[in-house]
Parts: sequence; C-alpha cells; structure tokens
Amino acid sequence: MESKELAEKIAAFAQSPNPAKAMAIIGACQPFVVKQAYSWQNSQMSMFERMREIMAEMFLILLEDFRGESAKEPQSMLSYLNLKLRRLTRPPTSKATAFGLVSDMADLGRCEFKPGHLQLTREIVAAVRKNLAEQSFKISGLLELLFIHVYPEIAWASCLVAIRFGENIEARHDADRKRHLVFNRKLRQSMNLLPSGDWREIHDWSSSARMYLAERIIEFAFSDLTPEANLSLPAFNQWRQNFDKKSEVSQAELTSAENIFFGLKKRWVAGDEYLANVSIAAEEAAQYGEPVDILAQLLYLPVLSRDLNEASKDYQAVSRSDQVKKQSSSDEKSDSADFARAAAEVSQWLQSLLETKVS
Repeated sequence: MESKELAEKIAAFAQSPNPAKAMAIIGACQPFVVKQAYSWQNSQMSMFERMREIMAEMFLILLEDFRGESAKEPQSMLSYLNLKLRRLTRPPTSKATAFGLVSDMADLGRCEFKPGHLQLTREIVAAVRKNLAEQSFKISGLLELLFIHVYPEIAWASCLVAIRFGENIEARHDADRKRHLVFNRKLRQSMNLLPSGDWREIHDWSSSARMYLAERIIEFAFSDLTPEANLSLPAFNQWRQNFDKKSEVSQAELTSAENIFFGLKKRWVAGDEYLANVSIAAEEAAQYGEPVDILAQLLYLPVLSRDLNEASKDYQAVSRSDQVKKQSSSDEKSDSADFARAAAEVSQWLQSLLETKVS
C-alpha cells in the first residue's frame, strides 16, 4: 500500500488535484479499503456495499475536503482519510437514532450524488461560512461557532460564552436565544439567493446526501481558514470528536475556537472588518414567529448523532490484527472481487458526474 506507485499517485494529485487522479489513488488503496470495510461498526451491509460506500466517500473527501500539499506521503494521506472516514464507519452508538431507525439507514446512497448536489452543497457551506464570519466575535460569533462546529445546543454554548466574557449566565442565555434567531433569519436570506437553485430541495435528498451536507458544514476544510488558523484545527477537531458535555472546557480548547473564528473572518470578510466589535445596542431584534431553525435543517439534527464521547483512534489502531478478522485465501479472493466490482461502480458514477457536468 505504501508503495512507490501509490506515492507517485499522491504526489501527482497534490500537484494538481482532479477526479481522475483521486480515483487512481483510491484504486491503489485496496488493503486500506478492505480494512475499513471490516472495521465498519454495526453495519448490516455486504462487503461489496461497504467498499462501494467507502470508496465513494473517499472520492468526495479528496475532491471536497483535502489539501494535497498537507499530506504528500502515503501514511499521511491514509491517516487523513481514516480520520474522515470515522464518521461513516464508526458512528457513535450512545444515542438512539430518531424513530428507532438503525444507524445504517444513512450509510447507503453516495453513488446517487449528482453534480447539482455537489454544487449546491458547496454553495450552502459557503453561505454558512460567510454568515458566521460576518458576526461579531463577542456577540454572536463565538456562540454560533460553538453551536455549529462543536455541539448544537444554544444553552451549552451560551453558558460557555458567558463564562468566557464574565457575564451573567441567565441574562446571556436570554439574549443569545434572540441572537440565534437573528442569525438564522440572515442565513435564510442568504440561502434564498443561492445561484444553483432552491436550498429547500435538500429535504428530498437521501439520508446519505443529507448527512454528507451536514458533515461538510460541521467540519472545516483547510481552504476555509487562514494558514495560521489551520494550526489550531487539529486541537479544535479533537475537542469536537471527543466532546463530553459534562467535562470542563480547557483553555486550550477555547483558544483553538477563538483562533478558528478569527481565521474564518480573515478568510471570508474583506479588509480589517474582523477587528470591529459591534455594539450590543446596535443588534438587530429577533422577529416574532421566526420559522423553524434553518441550522437544525442543514445540520440534520433529528438524525445526526453528535454525542462524540468515544475517544478517537488513529490509523495504526484500526490496522491492528485484532480489529480485522483473520482472512482465509478464499476470503481474500472474495474481497478482491468485491473491491474490483465496487471500483467499477464508483468509476461509472464518477464518469456520469463528469459527463453531466460537461453537458
């Protein structure tokens, strides 16, 4: 897997990322894909279905999230992919899914993605990023950053912000509930102007597509932030991945959130506007009868389990022999056949994406 051939494919992709080079990397990662498929927790799918979904997810990660220059070595690339694939293969099990549905209901369907889905996803993510970056750090910025990117509960986020700025917790919470409504209304106004279509069509997407959109909003890509802020991204991601509402927030975690916010502002707001501290007296009032929380719809909160209490595992931990069942030669042949079949189906899906985009 860590062959010269794979290293060359990674280097070529890092130099000029494109779909064909991404697919070439995936095709060279059969052992990695097989191990990910075997380590998929509580999956009711066949090995072929698991491999197909993993390979499609890898393609989306490489094209949408990955910054090639950050991982030019095979091990770095696989570690990055393993980290991102955890949301698919090792979902948290501490919360029941809405209506009692099994968690695997959202696993299938990545190969149903169409160019319109991907483009609308990009525009929705950009709208959320820009609206968040335009907020005042003290008034709504830190609050919404914590809600969207750490844990989606205003009461928790408001309490942390109140402690950070030395304010009365109850008074802050009352004000923050109104601020959250204002943020939602402004975000809805931005979403109504998306060039690719009506954002409300996401309600007709498959569960897999909705989950992918939610994760793209929640997880920052390197291109979302300044290089300085990207240095704080590992610590910030670790906080979210190991989040425990009952644990005390460390100063390092809070500092990482602040660095992320100001890096987002510098990336999405022109000039030095990020230094401005808007007066609370100038805040816009929340209107009566506000529609359903748009963030709850985008983050797919009714089914997206965000209780991430389990400690994260690195790639080496997943690769250990006790994580993967010992395979016989017949199993290996079957896995190779499943891999080839899944690769062919994902390649066909990719070709349909490119043809539709060209036409």
